[in-house]
Amino acid sequence: MRFNSLHADSSKAHQEQKQAFLAKGVPAEVLITWLSDEKNVPAADAYFDLCFEEEGAAFNNITDKPVFINSVIGTDEALPVNLVRLNAWNGFLEVR
Repeated sequence: MRFNSLHADSSKAHQEQKQAFLAKGVPAEVLITWLSDEKNVPAADAYFDLCFEEEGAAFNNITDKPVFINSVIGTDEALPVNLVRLNAWNGFLEVR
């Protein structure tokens, strides 16, 4: 899967999560926008909600693109089909 633009909600991503996410290496041609306003979400190829478990969903209105969420405890059956669970707890996003 290759993305040209990604959006992550900055109000719901801790600074350590942002740094670890970016340390994974993002190609120069991929635009990452850290959002601070959940009401004005621009179009993107994919979305990341790194604080989904702690603070609830940030991208409820996105139904036609993948939304990657930090959800270790929840089950897939309870999620919309476009949500993909990942572990964004401290340490799990770090480069290894």
